[in-house]
Amino acid sequence: MTSQVNSQNNGTSIDRSQVKILLCDRNAESCEEVSTLLTACCYQVISVGSAVKVVDALNEEWSSIDIILAAVDLPIESSIEMLKYIMQDRHFKCIPVIMLSTNHESSFLLNFLRLGATDYLVRPLCIDEILNLWMHCWRQPKELDWLPQNNLQISSEDSSNIFVYNDTDEEFLENTMQTLCVSKRN
Repeated sequence: MTSQVNSQNNGTSIDRSQVKILLCDRNAESCEEVSTLLTACCYQVISVGSAVKVVDALNEEWSSIDIILAAVDLPIESSIEMLKYIMQDRHFKCIPVIMLSTNHESSFLLNFLRLGATDYLVRPLCIDEILNLWMHCWRQPKELDWLPQNNLQISSEDSSNIFVYNDTDEEFLENTMQTLCVSKRN
């Protein structure tokens, strides 16, 4: 993906027209609204109406999809199962998944992050959030074969720590999230 998100003018401009977003929303009106907003921000958009169609689209063209933007459906189990399926596939899990919700409750949204979602957006959407979706492609490269197989690697570079974790170890992830939250408060 790094090659698709081109920096122009020494990194001051991003070509969002090269970023392809797979949008999943069961509500046709909401899907059209978000799709229109994404298109207005120059993203390429593939819209689908169910978790099954997300899987179908990924099977057909996973290598060209840069971001998955999925509305949290009711019942929630369908969204959870879709996310689990994506995270179990070697290729699919390299695509950033951003959950779209109307629920502001942090414990609710934290469950999706624990399952592998990269981020979440809460409706109503802000144009700045949409304009910056491309950043998730830049942060998460498609090929993750270079990652170490152990749970945690800490490296110091410019006095910052980089954490790399195995997302299948839920206890480790939970402890790391709590540690990071406590250190941010202090």
